[in-house]
Amino acid sequence: MSDLSVEIWERSGGLGRWLVRWLPGVIAGIATGGLAADRGGYFATTWGWGVVPLCWVAVMALFVRDHISLSRLELAFLGVLIAIPGWYAISIAWSHDVPQSILEVERALLYPAGVLAVLLVTRRSTTRHLLTGVLVAITAVCWYSLAKRLFPTATPTFDVISTYRLTGPITYWNALGIFSAVGTLVAAALATTGRSMVARALSAATLPVLVPTMYLTFSRGAWIAMAIGLLGAVAVAPKRLTVITGILALAPAPAIAVIIASRSGALSHLESSLARAQHEGHRMALAVAVLAVVSAGVGVAITLAERRLRVSARARRASAGALGAVGIAIVVVAFVHFGNPVSVARNSWNSFTGPPVQVTSDSNLNKRLFTLSSNGRVDIWAKAIDAFAEHPLNGVGGGSFERFWNQNRNSDLKVVDAHSLYVEVLAELGPLGLLLFVALVALPLVAGIRQRHDPLVPLVFGAFLAFAFHAGIDWDWEISGVTLGALFVGAALLGRARGDTPRVRGGGFRWPAVAAVIVVGSFSLYTLVANRYITRTGGSTSVSARDRADRAASWAPWSPVGWSRLGDIQRLQDDFAGARQSYRQAIALDRNDYLTWLHLALASSGPARTTAAREALRLNPRSPEINSLRPYLGLPALPATKAAAAAAPAAPAPATTTRP
Repeated sequence: MSDLSVEIWERSGGLGRWLVRWLPGVIAGIATGGLAADRGGYFATTWGWGVVPLCWVAVMALFVRDHISLSRLELAFLGVLIAIPGWYAISIAWSHDVPQSILEVERALLYPAGVLAVLLVTRRSTTRHLLTGVLVAITAVCWYSLAKRLFPTATPTFDVISTYRLTGPITYWNALGIFSAVGTLVAAALATTGRSMVARALSAATLPVLVPTMYLTFSRGAWIAMAIGLLGAVAVAPKRLTVITGILALAPAPAIAVIIASRSGALSHLESSLARAQHEGHRMALAVAVLAVVSAGVGVAITLAERRLRVSARARRASAGALGAVGIAIVVVAFVHFGNPVSVARNSWNSFTGPPVQVTSDSNLNKRLFTLSSNGRVDIWAKAIDAFAEHPLNGVGGGSFERFWNQNRNSDLKVVDAHSLYVEVLAELGPLGLLLFVALVALPLVAGIRQRHDPLVPLVFGAFLAFAFHAGIDWDWEISGVTLGALFVGAALLGRARGDTPRVRGGGFRWPAVAAVIVVGSFSLYTLVANRYITRTGGSTSVSARDRADRAASWAPWSPVGWSRLGDIQRLQDDFAGARQSYRQAIALDRNDYLTWLHLALASSGPARTTAAREALRLNPRSPEINSLRPYLGLPALPATKAAAAAAPAAPAPATTTRP
C-alpha cells in the first residue's frame, strides 16, 4: 500500500480513518500496558512476547509505506537504541557474568523494536493519539493497583505487610510511583491542550486515580521526579503563565484525593484490620469517583475559558506578580522553618547519607515521604564507581554488577543492581556505554526544547524529564513496561518536532531494515522458548523435572541454569557423582557463580569439597549460605564477633535493594 493509498484511506472516514490515526496509540497502549501488567516486564519470559509482535508491526510498516520519512533526531534516537544492545553484546567478551549479559541484550532489544514500530506509524498529527494510548495504559495499571487497596476483599488474601505500599501489578513500588508520575504529567498535557472538550475532560479525569496511586507507593523519588518534571516544563515553556495556570487549575482534585488517603489510617498505617481497610477503602473509592468527575469538569472549564476569555496583558502581569509573590512567600516560610540554604543543604546531605528508614509495625507511612535517606544507595553507588575505577575502559560487562558487589561488598545487603542507570552503566559498560545512555535521554529532550512553542510539548517534556531523573536513582531500566512507556513519550516529543527538522527519506535502507528486524524477531522468538524452559526447571525432582532441565541446557547452551538444576536434582536423589559432573558443566559456562561452586562443594567430599567451598567464598565472602556451613565445608570458623553478627537476626533490608 502506498502513502497515497494510506492518505486516501484516512480521508475516506469510518474505520480506516480511525485506524490510521489511532494505530500509534493502540500499539503503545498494548505494549506498555501488557508489559507493565506482567510484573512490570521484568522477567525474561516477557520480553519475547513484546519483541516479536512489535517486530511484526515494524516489518508491516516497512512494507506498506512507500516513503519512510524520519527526522535526523529520530534516526539518531533509533541508532542509539540499536547501539545499546550491540554494546551489551560486545561486553560479553569481557563480562564477569556472561549469562546475565545475554539477558541484558534480550531486554535491550525490546526498546528499539517498540520505538521503531511506533515511529514508523506515527505522524506529527497523531502524536496526541500516541500519548493517549500511553496514558490509557498507565491509568489502567494504576487503577488496578489502587483498586486492590480500596477493595481488599476482592483479592484472595489481604496481607497488610506486603500491601502497605502499592506495588502490583508492576511488583515494585518505586517503579509504580514513576509510572504514575509520568502518566500524571502526560494527563496534564492532554487535559490542558486537547483538541476536543471530551478529550480534555477524560484526560483530566485520570488525575484523581494517578496521583493517589503515586502517593500510596510512598515513593519519595517519584514525587521528586515529578517536581523536577514540572519545573522543567515551566522552564522550557514560552508561555509559562499558561502552563502554571493549567497546573494550578487541575491540582485541587488529585490533591484532595491525596489528603483523604493520608488521613485514612488503614491506607497509611501498618497492621490495619481487614474490616477497617475495607471501610476506609470504599470511602476512598467513592471520593476518587467524585473527584474524577470534578476533575473532568475542570478540563471542560479550561476549554471554555480558552474559547471565551481573552486575558489582557495587564491581567497577565498581575497574575505573574501574584504567583511570584506566592513563590517568595513559600521560600521565606521554608527558610524560617528549615533554616538558611547552607544548613538545609547540610541537613539534607546528612539525611541522604544516613541510615535507611526503619518502618515499624505501627508506623505512620506519611512520615516516610519527608525523609531523604538514600536507603543505602550511596554505598552501592560508591561500589559501582569502584568497579569503574578497576575497569575504566569497558567496565565489568553488562549485568555483572551483582557479581562485583558480592565479591567486594562491605555490608550484608543483597544487591542486584546499582540503583542508578547511569552509575550502573558506567560500571558495567564503561564511558562509551554511559555516553549512549546519556544520548538516549538527551535526544527527546533536545526535540522538546526545539518544539517548546508547541502548547502540548512542555508538560510532555516534563514527563520524559521526570523519567530521565528517576532512572538515575533507581533501576527503572530493568522494568521494561515502565521504560518502554517512557520511551514512547520520548518518541512523541521526537514526532512532534519532526516538522521542524530536515527529513531523511528511507528508500535505500528499507530492505536492510526489514532483514534486521526479522533477525531480531527470530532471535527473540528463540530466546522466548529458551527462557520458558529455563524458568520451568525449578520444582520437583521427578522425571519431568529432569527432562525440563535437559531441555533448558539444550535450548540455552549459554546458560548454566539447566546444568545447575540437573545437578540439584541428582544431588537430592543421592546421585553425587552425576551431580558433580552437572555442576562442573555449569561452571564451565559460568565460573563466577558462587552458588554453583557451593552446590559442587555440597556434592563433594574431603579436599574437593573444601576447594570448591573456598572458591565460592572467594566469589562471595559475606555469603550467609556459606558462612552458616563453614564447619561442614571444612572452612575456618569466623572470628567470634563476626560469628555473632552472622548468627544475629538480620536487620530489615532497605526496600530498594532487591528486585521483585
